[in-house]
This record gives sequence, C-alpha cells and structure tokens, in this order.
Amino acid sequence: MFIPLQYDYYRNIRGLYRYILDQFLIAYDYSANLSILKRDIHYRIKKFHVKILIIDNFHQIKRILFALNQLANELNLSIIAIGNKETVQLLNSNTQCEFNVVELSSV
Repeated sequence: MFIPLQYDYYRNIRGLYRYILDQFLIAYDYSANLSILKRDIHYRIKKFHVKILIIDNFHQIKRILFALNQLANELNLSIIAIGNKETVQLLNSNTQCEFNVVELSSV
C-alpha cells in the first residue's frame, strides 16, 4: 500500500499524522493527542502491511523530518522522497535523521 504525501495537506506533526490516518478511510478521533494519533498510525500501518511512504515536495517539510524518520524506523518503512536540489541539501545536512540519497539522472 502506498500513501502519497503532499506538503499542502500538512504543516506540522499533528497534520502529518491526521493526513496519514485519513488515507486509510477509517474513522479515528480527530481531536486525539499526538501519542494516540501515532499509536493509531502504528496499528493501521502494521494491519494493512504498508511498506512505503512516497513524499512529494520533500524539501518543504523540514519541520517534520524527524517525525517521518522516527515513523520509518519504528515501522520498518521505506520513504521515497521526491524533490529538487533543495531536497538533497536538506537530507545531506540533517544530522538527526539518516536517509540515503539517490538522485535520478535526467534522460
């Protein structure tokens, strides 16, 4: 299962968690605190065997990079980031998160 993330839908960790939960099309407590939202994400990602998160406009999400990295590590998820040169700079300069950067060459 793929969950494509678009930056326009979230601007903070709570928004990110809500957006991920919305993709499952199952009701959840929208007013829940971060730990409950995160617990719900863990449960649903495991239940539905999600293996990959695809993130567009990755260079714009610096504020939630740590939360994404934490989810990926805890749930053994792969994250595919789509972006530009700013994305590569962000990933290479971030010391809190470990991402392998692979650039696709233009044809």
